[in-house]
Amino acid sequence: SDLSRGYCGANTACAILVHIGDPSRFATVGKLWKYCGLDVRGGHAPSLLRMKGEEAPYCTPLLTALYMLSETWNRSSKRVPILDLNGEPVRDESGKALAQYVRDDNCVWRDAWEQMKDQERARRPGERPAFYHNKARRKLLRKFMSEVWKRWLQWQVEHEAAA
Repeated sequence: SDLSRGYCGANTACAILVHIGDPSRFATVGKLWKYCGLDVRGGHAPSLLRMKGEEAPYCTPLLTALYMLSETWNRSSKRVPILDLNGEPVRDESGKALAQYVRDDNCVWRDAWEQMKDQERARRPGERPAFYHNKARRKLLRKFMSEVWKRWLQWQVEHEAAA
């Protein structure tokens, strides 16, 4: 499935699941987004900045785990050996095989991120590159959390019926 090709490691997955707890406590996916710090108010993302001593209106460790997950997608690449004309690995003086890092086309979330950035560039030309990057990140994380929420609730229903 697309979700399984998203490069979510065990530690990140555990951090996300632990901080969400029981997904059925969120009546809508929008409430989950708000808990994650990914909600939209008045057409804009709320500021994540807060004054010293002020409590965040979202789960800070969960937002951090989601940010780290998105960075995994952003940097998705794989090490590929450099081959000679005979298909053998090229080696350096010490005998170590040389390799290069190339973008891994199996990460569906990275592809979706690039598409969302292109959509934002077309919609709002002239913004800084970081604007497109961060706006696409938030949209992608909302999409990811929607998938997690739907599949988790679906799993609960199936396992309650089997019990």
